[in-house]
Amino acid sequence: MKNLLLIALLVFSVHAFAQDSGTKKHEIGLSLYSLTNVVNYTSGGDIFFKYLPKNNFVNSFQYKYHWEKVSLRANLNYQYHNFPDDVAPNEFVEGDLYYGEIWTLGTRVGIERRFGNSKLKPIIALDVFYNFGKNTATPFYWGGPNIDLINIPGSTISHSGGISPSVGIVYQIIPSLSVRLESNGEMGWYKQGYEYSNENVSAGIYVMYNAVSTFSINFQF
Repeated sequence: MKNLLLIALLVFSVHAFAQDSGTKKHEIGLSLYSLTNVVNYTSGGDIFFKYLPKNNFVNSFQYKYHWEKVSLRANLNYQYHNFPDDVAPNEFVEGDLYYGEIWTLGTRVGIERRFGNSKLKPIIALDVFYNFGKNTATPFYWGGPNIDLINIPGSTISHSGGISPSVGIVYQIIPSLSVRLESNGEMGWYKQGYEYSNENVSAGIYVMYNAVSTFSINFQF
């Protein structure tokens, strides 16, 4: 009887270990492309967001911890745009034109739910996020026969944060490799002010739609 119990315990342990070792708990991913800031609305004026790039390449690193069909996830991302270094003073310019650069660094954490058991799985997710950005671009405005430089106190700093619901699909190429396509929205607050002054440029709430928040390649282990 004792031998039978030992054999049963051994079989159970081997089976449990095999299941656990075959389950890939961790996932890292790299966003190859995103199409962001497609549509946005801000309650306090649109000064910062409209200058962020819409097309982004290799700009996000992702990590997920899988637990059955639910995953905890985290993301680090950046956006960067370099404006022209000079402006031709004889060109007619509609609106405003900048030179310099603008960049943001962001992080988000959340929870994800996958559906189905096939290789192609729909997903939904909800994240909270925070972004920090800097705009060193200097504005030029059309002022009659010449483009006049507008003097400003200096670079502007931006903060934004909120919640971001997502929908998407995952295709599992092999057990350790997948690709992912997601769209999301952002709903939150933002504040922008001069770097060396207490004066605010703009602040308010905003809603943004990102048609392709990420197209990523992912490795599971």
